Amino acid sequence: MLKRMDVFLALGLALGLTVAVHTTANADIDKSTVEAGRVHIQGKLDSSHDLVVRIDRGDKPIEWRSTRTGGGEFEIVVEAADKIRLEDGKTDRGFVVTTKILTSSAINYVHCAGDLAGTFAIRREADFVTKDGVLTFADITLDDGKKLPIS
Repeated sequence: MLKRMDVFLALGLALGLTVAVHTTANADIDKSTVEAGRVHIQGKLDSSHDLVVRIDRGDKPIEWRSTRTGGGEFEIVVEAADKIRLEDGKTDRGFVVTTKILTSSAINYVHCAGDLAGTFAIRREADFVTKDGVLTFADITLDDGKKLPIS
């Protein structure tokens, strides 16, 4: 069970969750699939890369950065929080990002509230978009109807 954490107090207008690898050497996304309501992204990093999952808020991004000396295989799993029972027994609006590099892992809960109040939805695999090494795989539809892509 996850403990609820409100990680967003006030967000800017532009939002994108970016799965990216930074620097100039080799890093590859080998596979991305939707399975049982989860997006699985797998690949390999070399020693000069960081794996970054990022919500882009213009000049104030929120990042989850995983670094492993020597590189290695990675996996990112993203799933809707309304499918996961929280500590108080309820479900919630948001999504969970799990990053794994070899034997290390991190779990982050993203609460869809405040400026992010809305519904998280994973796209069908046929609707995934890859551009410049960035994979767009989901959206948050805000309560006012505006869609924010998650990449």
